[in-house]
Amino acid sequence: MNSKTAIPNVMERTIGGGVHGPGERKMRIRVVGVGGAGLNAVDHLAANPPGGVSFMAVNTDTQSLGASMIAEKLQIGKQLTRGLGAGGDPDLGRRAALEDEQELRDALEGCDVVFLAAGLGGGTGTGAGPVVAKVAREEGALVLAFVTLPFSHEGEYRGRVANDGLAEMKQSADAVVCIPNDKLLVLASEETSVLDAFKPADEYLGQSVRRIWGMLSQGGLINIDFADLRSVLRRQSGETLIGFGEADGPDRIQQVVDRTLKGPLLSGDDLLGRATSMLVAVTHGPDFTMKQLQKLLEEIRQRMGPKVACKQGIVVSGDFVDRLSLMVIASTGTPLLDKSPESAAPADAPAQPEKSAPAPRKATDEKPVATRSGGRVGGREKAEAKVKGAETSPAKQGLFDLDSSASGIFAKGEHTVVNGQDLDVPTFIRRGLVIRSL
Repeated sequence: MNSKTAIPNVMERTIGGGVHGPGERKMRIRVVGVGGAGLNAVDHLAANPPGGVSFMAVNTDTQSLGASMIAEKLQIGKQLTRGLGAGGDPDLGRRAALEDEQELRDALEGCDVVFLAAGLGGGTGTGAGPVVAKVAREEGALVLAFVTLPFSHEGEYRGRVANDGLAEMKQSADAVVCIPNDKLLVLASEETSVLDAFKPADEYLGQSVRRIWGMLSQGGLINIDFADLRSVLRRQSGETLIGFGEADGPDRIQQVVDRTLKGPLLSGDDLLGRATSMLVAVTHGPDFTMKQLQKLLEEIRQRMGPKVACKQGIVVSGDFVDRLSLMVIASTGTPLLDKSPESAAPADAPAQPEKSAPAPRKATDEKPVATRSGGRVGGREKAEAKVKGAETSPAKQGLFDLDSSASGIFAKGEHTVVNGQDLDVPTFIRRGLVIRSL
């Protein structure tokens, strides 16, 4: 089973954040569910989809794919799993994704933002999820992963598998929002059904996608654009927090701050204090005063760390009279160097040391795979090379051509010989050692 339908559903905004004009490329946002739990979360969002966002379901299990309402579906590991799932084996899930890596690249090519949903602790989500995230990043997308961790009552083994998968996902995606399923138990009452217990996590993903889409697509008094989002999320070894809330009435400022920063599914309360970069998006009505805005931003500032870099976006809407909306995206960690082709190095960036010239290839060496305009070997080119049997040969290290007979002016002098060894000859030559050029 492998039905793929192109969905040219894109946002009517340019990468820079403005309304698109003739000849300008539109921003493309895709939501991808990987594995059973990921498909359930994305199905929830697709039931009432935001405009301008396309969806994709990825799984090893044909039965699960068939039950999904998402139109574009990709079965991975067709030869490896024969459509029967990964059986809780993350390694099998990873190999299944690698088996159909080229199809993943085709589906994610040209995306600017990819939201990835997966449940960790099983086979496909844990093993294939990081592969999908890595492929999306290699294709140039900003990747934000939403993952769930298993309930503690599911056992230590499943917990260890999930933690290993989380570490892999943090290496593969630009940012990871982690939701422990145990937090869902806090929200559930004795009468809450199993299906309803998972709705808060699915709704959190849906609201995050909707609000980030709205933040990027809606012009305002002060805009937050794609470059701002990328600078906050693209961090190394960090955690990510996304909080949002709405409130109305005379106490709406305090209420909206509490609802945004104290949500039951958010990470530890200290994350905001440890954040190094943050986006604050505010939507208010024309009745909102400058003093009220100052009070709101001061309430947020008091919960920040002293060194956080904060970018604010403000939208004034006639639909928000006596109403206030707030979204905060915060990340810890250090910024990652943006290696996208369109990003040039800043003028004040330190000069990089020149690399040594590559060693000359022999006549029998294979030609290298062609690179894209950005200078890197793209994932698609690598995959095509594998299909054609033209895998790039590893670079060969050169050798110094050392002649033991070249003694210069000392060639006719008397040599010192001990135990049959000429001590005037360097040790590495006497012993036949090889010196490689760098």
